[in-house]
Amino acid sequence: MFRHVSIVLLAVGLVVSSAACLGTVRLQQTLSPAFGDLTTVKLVELVDDSGVVLMRGTFSAPSTDGGKIERTAELTRPKNNEPMGEVEIDVDRSTNVSEEEVNVKAKDLPYPASLKVKVDGLEIAAFSTTKDGKVDLRVWRRVTAKPSR
Repeated sequence: MFRHVSIVLLAVGLVVSSAACLGTVRLQQTLSPAFGDLTTVKLVELVDDSGVVLMRGTFSAPSTDGGKIERTAELTRPKNNEPMGEVEIDVDRSTNVSEEEVNVKAKDLPYPASLKVKVDGLEIAAFSTTKDGKVDLRVWRRVTAKPSR
């Protein structure tokens, strides 16, 4: 019995460790309630500690479906406009709680580095890069929704 349990635990451990080595780690952070309305933001930037913009993007006009709003911005390098990632904003106001998230996916980031995500010049998240040069970051919050008029 003990032998079978050990084999199963070993197999599960190998699967989990293999998945961790092959995939990018998904980071999660909480967005401050003091930050403004995500449906009106225009610019997103990934900047390093010295303030150099590594990637930036401009958000599309909001796409609305009921109480759900989606916006996207393609992240490009400032020098050559080469696409290097995407930022997506999802806001769900279909109930009295507004569920809001910003998803950042980018590649070819410098390593090692500490970077910040800025939206309209305000920092919403900070992260350290990984050896593979990719980031998959979710910044989210839940707030009481303002009644629609």
